[in-house]
Amino acid sequence: MPFNHNVNDAGNPVDTRDLMDQGSERSFLERTGIVALSTAPADFIANLTDTGIGAINRLTGGHLAHIRSHFPIPPAPPFDK
Repeated sequence: MPFNHNVNDAGNPVDTRDLMDQGSERSFLERTGIVALSTAPADFIANLTDTGIGAINRLTGGHLAHIRSHFPIPPAPPFDK
């Protein structure tokens, strides 16, 4: 299936740090919310830092605006009941 989110005019993926980026364009931190300070097997687990859910899979730019326009906060009719 062709990838057509966050691409340039030539159809190549671009890095926007957005959830809709191709997987190879998103870092381990952006995918998991975890900073891996060391890759040494002996101390890898001890050096992981969880930055919380707010760091995981963010929407940015046009994608965020699209979501906010369709799901406003506070909810608007017909979702306000």
